[in-house]
Amino acid sequence: MKLAKLLNIALVALIGTACTSIDSENIPTDSMTANIKISVHDSGNTDVQATLRIEDSALTYLDLTGGEHLTATMGGRTTRLVPGFFDYRGFLSDGLAGHQVRIGLNRNQYDDAHDSYATVPTPFTLRVTTHPNEYDDTIELRWNDRTREKTRIKADGHCIRDEEWKFQSWNDTGRLTMAMSQLPIRSSWSGRECTIELTVERCRDGRLDPHFYGGTIEACQVRSDYMQIYK
Repeated sequence: MKLAKLLNIALVALIGTACTSIDSENIPTDSMTANIKISVHDSGNTDVQATLRIEDSALTYLDLTGGEHLTATMGGRTTRLVPGFFDYRGFLSDGLAGHQVRIGLNRNQYDDAHDSYATVPTPFTLRVTTHPNEYDDTIELRWNDRTREKTRIKADGHCIRDEEWKFQSWNDTGRLTMAMSQLPIRSSWSGRECTIELTVERCRDGRLDPHFYGGTIEACQVRSDYMQIYK
């Protein structure tokens, strides 16, 4: 075990600041960090994304090799996650509130990790409106069914820098109002029409299998709406 961990540290030192990946076969489960997100959309379709890294390294990812694999199970249906770009992804249908999603890691010579799970939080609807103003237009996001779960709001579009606002349940009033000037507009934006996607995520933390070195698992209800801006 110690030899494997020393090897991991040496590998991290060699790669500098570039992301890289190594085979999982010789890495013990208790040297793996797993970060898992389960996203349920208004259609009920459910996306699962998982990343595996070495301990505290932010740059060294693991490729599951030798038949090792991840699975996601909900409501008696199981799907095998497929490799993506430094991650693993899968799809489930009918992600209903209160359903538990379980993630399993199947290994060859080291401990399996079958006891990671999170419960789907309460769904909600989202509406985005803009209000013209003499000095600065206002953006208003409204969602129903206020919650005790953590909530994140993200803005995305080619004319703005990626931005995320976070607040906890005690701040959830079911709405967020901001001036258009508060959007993190890119200085290079020409002013031509730009479509912005505003996304609200309501997330519930789950329990990560203790065989892992560390990490996180959460299940989120995800809703998006769009608006257009121009100079």
